[in-house]
Amino acid sequence: MVVNGTDYTFTSVTGSPTIKYGETADCNGEQFWDHCPHFGHAMIDTKGTGLIVDPTVVFGKVWGFETRATDFLRSADGSEISFSCAGWCGGCGPVSGPIKLVHSVEFISATDAQPIVCHK
Repeated sequence: MVVNGTDYTFTSVTGSPTIKYGETADCNGEQFWDHCPHFGHAMIDTKGTGLIVDPTVVFGKVWGFETRATDFLRSADGSEISFSCAGWCGGCGPVSGPIKLVHSVEFISATDAQPIVCHK
């Protein structure tokens, strides 16, 4: 399943609402220029959905000058991804194509499971 980067239905966006889902941007410059930088930060959290970001999706610099993605983290189960972005007005996000979601191997306990009932 490919994520529509401009659909914010299930997101929490701070800052520019025109940035695509899974991207972040910064205009404060690289860390070596600013000892107290204010990097853009992105977080993708799919916990509890049964989906994860496809592990083959690669994140990095999407646009900008002297821009780089930093502090990239992907949880062991793949349900959480976070990274920061620094640059002279640059952006970071998926560089291998659009974000794709795949089924996770996440399981819920038997006590949390709900029966599926089909009515004719």
